[in-house]
Amino acid sequence: MPAQETGSHDLVSITIIHEDPTIADAWGYGTPLSRSKRGMKVANAKKIPALFIQQQNNELIESRSDALNALDSLTIH
Repeated sequence: MPAQETGSHDLVSITIIHEDPTIADAWGYGTPLSRSKRGMKVANAKKIPALFIQQQNNELIESRSDALNALDSLTIH
């Protein structure tokens, strides 16, 4: 059954960018970002750099928050 019929969501993955991985983990798992269709609105309101990946039929759709789009660069240590 499609996700809409079962009441589940189509969010496959969320990535939060933050210098402190504990904060990123908390935003990714412990907040409405991971459980709500309003996740992008929350990320934009709180200026959280976030990448959402949703599955629609056989396609994966990426959505980036405003804060993620505003990043000039990203350095991973």
